[in-house]
Amino acid sequence: MSKKIVVPESIVDAVARKVYQRDPDSVIRQNVLCFLQPAFEHLAENPIVPTDEQIDYLNSRFLLGHLKRGECYVSGFIIREIATEVQRVMFVDAEPEVPEAVKVLLDGGDSQTDRETDSRILEAYRRGKESK
Repeated sequence: MSKKIVVPESIVDAVARKVYQRDPDSVIRQNVLCFLQPAFEHLAENPIVPTDEQIDYLNSRFLLGHLKRGECYVSGFIIREIATEVQRVMFVDAEPEVPEAVKVLLDGGDSQTDRETDSRILEAYRRGKESK
């Protein structure tokens, strides 16, 4: 995956406390992070698609009150898409705002080479921005 995955420290600490049953030190945090990083990458690339039963549960449990008040209408298909997309982007670092001067450098082509070049340009921009 070309996008950077961000694992919140609060999640690392919570998992470490649960697994190790004590306050985590830096070694424990690193051990947990070594697992969570690829696990979240995998989840971002392969989100768990809710089953029909899970969609029905979400529909009845969480949306029914909103529907009764006329606040929203969400079909089962949309619920599934939202739940899947949330997993896909939950831990992916946000793309930086790219100024027009950088956008003109991007090719936007469909080939693997074009995407890799664009990705490298954006990564160089992001690193430059972080180094300030």
